[in-house]
Amino acid sequence: MKKDTILYFVIIALLLISCQSATSPTADIPVDEETTGQEPTQAAAPEAEMADPAALAADSWQWISFTNPVEQFDVEMPENYILSFSEDGTLNILADCNNASGTYATEGSSLTIEIGPMTMAACPPDSRSDQFVQLLTGAAIYFFEGEDLYIDLMADGGTMAFAPASQDTTVIPTADPAVLHLAGTYRFHPGVAEENFDYILILNQDGTAELDEVPVGSENISQQDAAGTWHPTDDGQGIIFDIQTILGQAAQNEEFIHFTFLDNLPIVSEISVNDQFVHLEDGVFTLGSGDTGPLVGELNRRLAALEYLGFTDPMDDTYGEETRQAVMSFQASQGLPASGVLDARTWVLLDNPQPPLPTPTPAEPITGVPNIDDLPAETEDGRPIVYLTFDDGPDPNNTPQLLDLLDQHQALVTFFNVGNEVETWPDLVRDSATRGHYIADHTWDHHSLEGMTAEQFIQEADRTRDAIIAAAGDLFTLDRNVRYLRPPYGATDANTFQYAFQEGFAIVLWTIDPQDWRRPGADVIANHVLEHVYPGAIILSHDGGGDRSQTIEAYRSILPALQEQGYVFRTIFFP
Repeated sequence: MKKDTILYFVIIALLLISCQSATSPTADIPVDEETTGQEPTQAAAPEAEMADPAALAADSWQWISFTNPVEQFDVEMPENYILSFSEDGTLNILADCNNASGTYATEGSSLTIEIGPMTMAACPPDSRSDQFVQLLTGAAIYFFEGEDLYIDLMADGGTMAFAPASQDTTVIPTADPAVLHLAGTYRFHPGVAEENFDYILILNQDGTAELDEVPVGSENISQQDAAGTWHPTDDGQGIIFDIQTILGQAAQNEEFIHFTFLDNLPIVSEISVNDQFVHLEDGVFTLGSGDTGPLVGELNRRLAALEYLGFTDPMDDTYGEETRQAVMSFQASQGLPASGVLDARTWVLLDNPQPPLPTPTPAEPITGVPNIDDLPAETEDGRPIVYLTFDDGPDPNNTPQLLDLLDQHQALVTFFNVGNEVETWPDLVRDSATRGHYIADHTWDHHSLEGMTAEQFIQEADRTRDAIIAAAGDLFTLDRNVRYLRPPYGATDANTFQYAFQEGFAIVLWTIDPQDWRRPGADVIANHVLEHVYPGAIILSHDGGGDRSQTIEAYRSILPALQEQGYVFRTIFFP
């Protein structure tokens, strides 16, 4: 810009300050492309109203245009750039897909704005988000013409025009700044059973909302799980997500999720069931073995409504073994990891279940692979057998205590060890094998085997087998090999079984899961096992992957109780 142009605007600004009046922006400034660099002709300014501090806070303001001597443009909808002033001198800004807060001060027609850090999201390439915030920062002159607000920028020599946001139906109906600062895009991880996916919660400025799924490490949304509307809680510190469509179809039940915010990230704190909000402990939207409450009762009702599951509503609020197995069957029918844990994704699909996937044809067994279905339920003299299995170890904080406890009750078990832990703690593997326990394969990194190529499968499974044999193979008196494999999370597909058979593995899952990894309490773990045990049951527990003190404490009561019932403890080895 030429020096005389800058001087021209400085003089105009000083005159405006001295008389506390203002001129409106020029609506159309012709720019001749053939005379670029020449001073454009400026039209005469119409009459403007006096500055009014109270009017700033009376509405929220939608940016509609910008004009200066060398640039002009209109802000096209549905882009939303909203400025909200509060009477206490604070302000909130929605800058397309981002938001920010700050402070402002007025003196006569002078307006000074200071803006804090922005909450950043992935904006479209043509977004004016950064420009909007940069233009507003600093000193300016403001005035009104009709219902519109105009801000003359001292630094840039341009004018920003705003219309009342309340007149625009694409904006959240209320102009409460407590609402505006919550709009944005949030990414968060849903839980253990969903390690391959993140969720993206999108709270749009027009009051609509989406819950989308993305693979970990990807920015591409693979599917829209749910959509609806959102509104703030009364305290302005959270939002209610009203789910109206699921996978593009109308929701069959009323669903409301209450999100609170911690360090600017959404935390699921409550979910509605039959018009009542149920609190979720620790902000974790999962349910599993041993949980009780109305949410479990609603889960049982929805499972029973799906005839193909063959599940009968127990008419209580307890998450028992039958519920867990029905959840697993439902998850498998929807193409989800069959974890048996109710998570947000499973709950959403239960509200609008898709036609069940066809049951895959089992692969033909390959000679030399144990047939796990032939495990005996009783000893030759008629005593019941139970198969205790422990995953994710070895772990120096848990495994030694468990081994000593098992010795006290002459209990032989199967350890499904993780390869990288075997490599780190080979002496614990040898100790387990020395005491007569069977060591089996639980992959190298505890990654889901679902969707893996043959090469990836071999890297996870065969590498672990090699590490186990290197650590303790000379102690294996039952078998000089590792022939049993448990997929992490129980996640498999047709290829998983085929790859396993080709590498000489038998896949071993489980029939009873107290979900001790959720740490629901030692009593809950013990009660679940003792209430559901039966001859031939394969029970899943954990000696690795975290603090397993509750698991060890639970087995202090499980082992003697099962012995009193006549149970014999055996490994899953079957020649």
